[in-house]
Amino acid sequence: MEIHHLGFSILDVKKEIYNHPFQYNWQGRAAFTFAVFGVNVAFAKAIFPCQFSEWYVMLIKDSGGNMDYKQMTAPCGLDCFNCIGFLANKDTKLIPVIAEALNISPEQAENAVCKGCRNQDGKIPFIPMECNVYPCIKSKGLSFCYECAEFPCDHLHPYADQAIKVPHNTKIFNLCLIKKLGLETWAEEKAKDVKETYFNGN
Repeated sequence: MEIHHLGFSILDVKKEIYNHPFQYNWQGRAAFTFAVFGVNVAFAKAIFPCQFSEWYVMLIKDSGGNMDYKQMTAPCGLDCFNCIGFLANKDTKLIPVIAEALNISPEQAENAVCKGCRNQDGKIPFIPMECNVYPCIKSKGLSFCYECAEFPCDHLHPYADQAIKVPHNTKIFNLCLIKKLGLETWAEEKAKDVKETYFNGN
């Protein structure tokens, strides 16, 4: 029997760990194993901070090394895979950028590094407010808001607060594109352009 955690099977884990015994040290393998088998993620990260980030990025990819776009796209349509908070898991040079953007210390920015909405039950470390979308979608057994008969609803209402810094006002547009183009096409051909156009106007 295969047990899955974040879309990664035990067979894939065993293959990666045991087929490359010299590529990764024991700390990296242990941190990854903790995450896969559901051991407290914060505990694993605290013990193996550097190795954990590298392995976690691998965790949300399929066995072929491709990004799991469904897992890494929030139900509201935000592309977690293009978010600096997620990208900092692998590129630690982005942590000072996060610190400057959020006006926090580099130490605080390290704690703001995110694993993606779905991987954190809708709780984003650098957003203090509770998300209304994630529990709503989860209770209805849906993957994305556009699948709901009530779409668009007030949970997706655009608002001006910090709109110049964060892409929350792109949610409905992204969801419409996902519905029209399909998740993979949107993720690979449109998502990054939507974000860049929103912020840069190009």
